[in-house]
Amino acid sequence: MSIVSNSIRQTDLRCARQSFHRISSGLRFVSSICLLAVLACSPKVDPVELLARAQTAIANGDITAAEIDTKALLADTPENSAGRLLLGRIYMLKGDPEAAQREFARSSRTSKSTAADVWLVRAMVDSGDAEKFLEGWRGGTYVAIEADSDFQATVARALFITGEEAAGKEALGRASTFARNPSDYLSITEATVAATVDAEPERAQSLLEALTERSPRNAEAWNLLGELAVVEKEFSNAESYIRKAVENNPVRFSYQVRLAELLVRQDKKVEAETKLAQLRRVAPRSRVVNLLSGQLS
Repeated sequence: MSIVSNSIRQTDLRCARQSFHRISSGLRFVSSICLLAVLACSPKVDPVELLARAQTAIANGDITAAEIDTKALLADTPENSAGRLLLGRIYMLKGDPEAAQREFARSSRTSKSTAADVWLVRAMVDSGDAEKFLEGWRGGTYVAIEADSDFQATVARALFITGEEAAGKEALGRASTFARNPSDYLSITEATVAATVDAEPERAQSLLEALTERSPRNAEAWNLLGELAVVEKEFSNAESYIRKAVENNPVRFSYQVRLAELLVRQDKKVEAETKLAQLRRVAPRSRVVNLLSGQLS
C-alpha cells in the first residue's frame, strides 16, 4: 500500500506543504486571557531565573508554564534575544509557525548566535513559504548557516515541497553528513521522507521508534507513528500513539482533534463526547470539531 495517501497528507508530517498545524481562534483567545491574568498578578522575578525556569518547563513538557515565564521575562526585557528565541520555539510547539517567525526574527536581530536564523527558516517552511525560502537560499542569503545540519534538513523539506526530489535527497544527505548526532528534527525529516516520498512505511516506523526511545517527549514523533498506524487502519494502535502525542504536547490542538477523531472512528461514544465537549469549549467554531460532534448524533 502506498503511504502517500490523503490521510498522511493531512498530518503534521507531510513536510509542511501548508502550515503543519493550526490553533483555533478560541484556544488562542482563552490562552491569552489566562496569561494576561497570571502575568498581572505575578511578582517580579530575575530575568535569568525566569529564562532558566522556562527552559526547564519546556524540557519537562510543561509548555503552558514555559509560555507564562517567557512572556513575563519579555514584559520586562522585550529585546531579550534568548527569550524571543524561546517564545518562538513555544509557538512552534503550539503549531503557530507564523507567530514563531516574528519571534525568531526579533531574536536574530539582537543575537550573536545563528540559532534563531536556523529556527526562522524552519518556521518559514512550516508556514508555507518554501518557495520564498528557496529563493533566498539560492541567492546566498543563508551562507552563514549553510553547514548547519538542521538548516540543510529544512532545505530538503522545502525542495520536496516544491517537487525537487533529487535536490531534496542531496540536501538530506548533506544534513546527515553535517550532523555529529542526528537531531530530533533531522530524524523527523528522514522519517517523513521515508513515509511520503519513498513509500517505505516500515523504515519510517523504525526511524520514529528509535527517536521515541531517544527522545520520549517528542510529541511530533508519536503523532507520526499514529498517522502511519491510521494509514494501515490499525486504529487502536493509532489511538495509543496519538495519546502519547497529546500527553507530551497537550496544547497542540491538532493532536487533540486527531484523538477525538479516532475515538469517533472506533465508536467510543462516551469518551469521544467528553473529548469533543472539551474541544468545543475552547474552539466553538472549529468546523472539524463540529463535524465530529455531528457524527456522534
